[in-house]
Amino acid sequence: FAHLASGGGVLPEHDAVIFDEAHRLEESAAAWLGGRVSRAALRRLAGDIERACRDAQRPYPGRQADRVERTGERLLRAVAPPAGRRRLRETPPEPALVLIDALSDLADALAGQGEDLDALSRRALAAAGDIEACLETGGGERVVWAEPDAVAWAPVDVSAELGERLWDDGPTAILVSATLTTGEDARFVRRRLGLRHAREAVVGSPYDFPEQALLYVPRAMPDPRGDGFTERAAEEIVSLLALSEGRALVLTSSYRALDVYRERVRGRVPYDVLVQGEAPRERLLQRFRAEVDSVLIATSTFWQGVDVPGESLSLLVIDKLPFSAPGDPLHEARCEAVERAGGDWFRDYALPTAMLQLRQGFGRLIRGHGDRGVVAILDPRLRTRPYGRAFLGALPRCPVAEDPAAVAAFFGSSLVISA
Repeated sequence: FAHLASGGGVLPEHDAVIFDEAHRLEESAAAWLGGRVSRAALRRLAGDIERACRDAQRPYPGRQADRVERTGERLLRAVAPPAGRRRLRETPPEPALVLIDALSDLADALAGQGEDLDALSRRALAAAGDIEACLETGGGERVVWAEPDAVAWAPVDVSAELGERLWDDGPTAILVSATLTTGEDARFVRRRLGLRHAREAVVGSPYDFPEQALLYVPRAMPDPRGDGFTERAAEEIVSLLALSEGRALVLTSSYRALDVYRERVRGRVPYDVLVQGEAPRERLLQRFRAEVDSVLIATSTFWQGVDVPGESLSLLVIDKLPFSAPGDPLHEARCEAVERAGGDWFRDYALPTAMLQLRQGFGRLIRGHGDRGVVAILDPRLRTRPYGRAFLGALPRCPVAEDPAAVAAFFGSSLVISA
C-alpha cells in the first residue's frame, strides 16, 4: 500500500506480490486509503519544516506554522473524546475549514524553495486534504471519527478501490493466512476484498489437534454482557493457572478486563504475571518465552502475531468471544452498509469477523508438532447461543470439555479440583 500511495516508488519492478497475514488486509487497506491528522503529526510537520529551513538557510514560516498549531488544537478541542473513538456524523465545519486554510497557507509559504521544502509543502496539502475528507460524512461511503489527539477517516468498503488499484490491472496477487476461512471456504474475505474471480486453495493444518489440544468451555460462567462476569472470569483464571502451573497467555476482550485481571490474578498465583502496557511488547514476549512458568495477560494486538512454541505457552485463556465493540466507528459503519445493501449486519459481518479473530487467538497455542495445551474459552455463549456452533465449527477439531477435571487430566495434575 505504501507502494501504491507513492505512485510506485517503493517496491522494485515485480510480476507478483504476496500478501502474508492477509486476514488483516481489509484493515490495512482502510488505513492506507483513508487519512488521519493528529496533534503529534502536526508537531512533527512543524519540526521537520524548521530543520529543513535551517539546513536550506531559508526563513522559517513561523506565523503560518503557529496558525496551523492553534487551529489544529481548536479543531481537536471541538471534537476529541477523552478516550477511545467517537464517530463524527457531522464534523464542525468552521474549525475544520480554518485549519484547511492554515495548512494551505503553510504549503504556499514552502512551495518553490527547494526539493525538501516542496516535499513538506505536499505534506501540508495532504493533511489539508484529510481534514477536507473529514467534512464529507454523508453518503455512507466513508466514516469519520475523532480520538483524543486526532481526527481520521476511512472508506467503509475497500473492495471497489482494491479491485481498481490491485486486482483488475495490477500484478498477480497471492493472499495467504492461516485464518482466511470462516468455515469451508474464504467466501467472507473474498466478498470484503472484492475478490470475485480469484482461485482458492484451502490447506489443512499440519498439526494433530485431537492429540495436541483440548478445548475447555466451563459450565457455570455468567453471561458476559452482565455484571460480575469479569470478576468471575478472574476466579476461573486463577483456578486454571493452578492446573497448568502458570505457562499461560490470557487474551482479554478489553482494557477494562485487563485491569481487573491484573488486580485479581497477580498476587494470588506463585508465578510472575506480565501485563500488556507494563513493558514494550517484544520485551514482554521475551520474558514470557524465557520464564517458562510465567503468565502473560494481554489484549488487542496480542491476539495475532504472537509465536511462543514450547512449554511456555501451555494454557491459552480467552475470556470472551471477540465481537467488535458496538460503538467502534468503522465496525458500526460497515454494519450499516451491510444493512443498506439488504444483508444482515450480524450474520454477514459481525459474526464472521469475530470468528476470524477467535481463530487467530486460538492459533497462539499450537505452534509446533511437539506442543500440547489447553484452550479455555470462558464465554458461555459458545454453548448457549445458536451462533456458538458456528464458532466451534470454525476452530480446529479437538476434544471439548466442560469439567475442570478434564483439564487436570490433560496436564497430568494431581491437584484437588473444586467444582
